[in-house]
Amino acid sequence: MITGIPRVFAGVARGLALLLAIAAAIDPSWTTTARGRAIVAVLEPPGSPVAARLRERYLVVRAFDAGAAAFVVVGDEAPAVAFPDTARIATVSVPVSTEHVRIVRIDAPASVPGGTAIRIEPTIAADPRRQEDVVAARINGVAVARAQHVWGARGDSWRAALDVVPIGAAPWVISVSVGRDARSVMVDRAPRIRVTFFEPRPSWTTTFVRRALERDGRFDVRAVTRLDAADAQAIVVGGLERVTEPDVAALEQFADERGGAVVALPDERIPAASPAARLVRARADEREVLLDRPAGLAMAGPLPKLAASEMLAFSPEDESDVLARSADAARPIVWTARRGAGRLLLSGALDAWRFRADADQAFDRFWRAAISSVALATPPLVDVTAAPAVARPLERVRVRVRLQRSMNPVGAAVEASLASGETVRLRPDAETGAFSGTFVAPPRDTVSRVDVAATSGTTHATGSARIVVRTGADAVGGASAAPDAAATVALLSETHRGIHVSSADLSPLDRWLRDTVSAPDVRAARRPMRSPWWMVPFAACLSIDWWITSSRRRRR
Repeated sequence: MITGIPRVFAGVARGLALLLAIAAAIDPSWTTTARGRAIVAVLEPPGSPVAARLRERYLVVRAFDAGAAAFVVVGDEAPAVAFPDTARIATVSVPVSTEHVRIVRIDAPASVPGGTAIRIEPTIAADPRRQEDVVAARINGVAVARAQHVWGARGDSWRAALDVVPIGAAPWVISVSVGRDARSVMVDRAPRIRVTFFEPRPSWTTTFVRRALERDGRFDVRAVTRLDAADAQAIVVGGLERVTEPDVAALEQFADERGGAVVALPDERIPAASPAARLVRARADEREVLLDRPAGLAMAGPLPKLAASEMLAFSPEDESDVLARSADAARPIVWTARRGAGRLLLSGALDAWRFRADADQAFDRFWRAAISSVALATPPLVDVTAAPAVARPLERVRVRVRLQRSMNPVGAAVEASLASGETVRLRPDAETGAFSGTFVAPPRDTVSRVDVAATSGTTHATGSARIVVRTGADAVGGASAAPDAAATVALLSETHRGIHVSSADLSPLDRWLRDTVSAPDVRAARRPMRSPWWMVPFAACLSIDWWITSSRRRRR
């Protein structure tokens, strides 16, 4: 019985070895469901480490793949490809360095009225190796502004301020350079500022303010006795004690929903029971100041100086901007405050018009500056931006359209087309009243324009944006508060439910992909005999059989 047990083991081992040899010859297979790897398309410049970082977890392809679960765009230029509407896109900015100094961004207005200097504010970054830099602005190669900065012991950033006098015809392409880094922004000519004067009764204050604006070609002025906001950017109201409840409701709607500017110019104390008191929201400690002779007001910043002998002193609201105070700088006289999406400008300089001829017509210049500043902040009913505003030939340009809340954007019909007649397809964004689309810039240097028409109920409004096509363009933007190149390409992630990160820290991208991309289930054929590991049990079985057989023979 003892000798029989090794013989059984030897037989079993020999049988198993035979079965393994037969299975290896037959090569059996069966199909199972397994977790695969999601496809992630990475569009990146040479030398970028993003694809290598993602290859451990995902199936990474380096070209556009319509079947990819997500797209990762690396760099500061959007690829000229048409992404699917449902694509999830993440963008990665790559910091660059040019002689250790570079232009991070340029803040500039999208447009300015004719005859107005353009304030541009480039942000410059440098490291401790820099000592001094000069930033220059040019239009058509002509230097129009420059600023100089001495760096401290530690690298930091510098926000320069350049007042550029536009030369030539609009739109103006302003090239900003520092060291070897150069960027461009485009600023267009804005239409005249539309100001409506609403006067329920004649008022000396509003009369002379209106005349000051009418003598300036930047303003489009009209006067009405029945309130009609129409397409005005600012409404100047006089004779406040005659303003009715419906008038106040219309003015509040113009400011709160339209985002317009309301300029209130009382010429006497505002009765507490007047509907206008609700409009200006004057505090209970409002009081009238009467002087024997006119006194100059303490003005904020570089505003022209006003003088008055009859004044209303207010307690302005929280977060208000005081433009003028009494001579002792104790009591606010002229100030602005938020009203929903718009602003209110209230003046307590009741008789400043009497002294309008003093101080080199400072009265006219003050009101032109004050009203234009609040009026220009009024957004258009149809706000159209194109990025980049300075594009290369055949570069893809993204158009963004925002409808103001007063347009009732839900259900609005929006159409866009180029000056050439080509239709631009717009798609709704996640934000209510926002739409976006892309088109390819013309193949040659030119100035193009995209026009947008929006209809909501009985309201119809239009908007447009121009782009400059220029070979070798180095634009960082060109819209209001022009973004840098990274912000331009970040529009892809913003409009495709993605995320924008810096290559310096890719951990947010990893988390976004884990939350967004799920690996698909795949059916795979399993062929275990094609693995070299089957040789291990085969060799073990043969070894057991040989050892037992050899032991029996030695005992004999």
